[in-house]
Amino acid sequence: MKNIYIILLLTLPLIISSCDEEFLTEDARTQLTDGYLNSAVGFESALNGTYSVLRFHCHRDRWAHMTGMGTDFFKNGFDGGAKYFQFYNNNLNSRTGNLNNLWNQLYGGINAANAVISRAPGVLDMDGTTKSIRVGEAKFLRAHFYFNLVQQWGGVHLTLEETQGVETEATRASVAAVYDAIINDLNDAIAVLPDTPSPYGRATKPAAEHQLALVYLTRAGAGDYTKAAQLAQRVINDYSFKLLDFWPDIHKQGETEERHSEVVFAIQNSPSTLTAGITGSGSGYGAGNSLHSMWLMKYDDLPGLKRDIANGRPWARMRPT
Repeated sequence: MKNIYIILLLTLPLIISSCDEEFLTEDARTQLTDGYLNSAVGFESALNGTYSVLRFHCHRDRWAHMTGMGTDFFKNGFDGGAKYFQFYNNNLNSRTGNLNNLWNQLYGGINAANAVISRAPGVLDMDGTTKSIRVGEAKFLRAHFYFNLVQQWGGVHLTLEETQGVETEATRASVAAVYDAIINDLNDAIAVLPDTPSPYGRATKPAAEHQLALVYLTRAGAGDYTKAAQLAQRVINDYSFKLLDFWPDIHKQGETEERHSEVVFAIQNSPSTLTAGITGSGSGYGAGNSLHSMWLMKYDDLPGLKRDIANGRPWARMRPT
């Protein structure tokens, strides 16, 4: 056996040296240069990538845990889930996957939005009106990401410029400064966004007004409640939104059924296996939407009943108070 190993070791350099040099020459045909974002196609792709971050925290139970559990709306369910958001025990810390994953994804989305906003003046092959709308969409998204951050962590690192290199320092801005940035972005978005989405799923003026109303309600400063009420009235009265006649229709699944008159803004998912992704705690943006499965009672524990897809998987992560 020793002779076999020696022969292999001695012949390996001969095999490598006999190869044509072209075999070892890198030909990165799919590599995109930094200038790609300065084209209309690259600019649109960057914005689409910014939208995709929305899926990360809304496609499963992680966002429901962080915003509903532990409040007077919802308690922990009987199955799995991040119950420490209910009990506020020592498992609720910065190493928790729900928290650090969300932090990383939101700042990734912020930098993507920053890139869209900062690169816009250099995109010369796109008409000005479309470009202005796209920047408004990016500001809507950036405001949304910062709104999520400030509600969870208070004052956070505030950056409104694209990060193009390694940065090793961060400065915690005040809560007031973060809210000011959010409000400025949403006011800018309201000024340029259209009333209806084209295509469906893009940010709109009423979506930005609705989000700004939520921001004012949450900040709750002097005069904020009045501003929130005015914005909410505009969304209710100035557009075509209305409550469905039969409330269970809200829960119908399917592209046509989900696009109804109660929807102000909807995060887009796809049934395609190419974009479904993996739904683990560290999964990427493309993971499919399974949030609707987190609220069902554990009917499969009852005699004679069996879990199936048609009646929803009873993961029972959340329950109403």
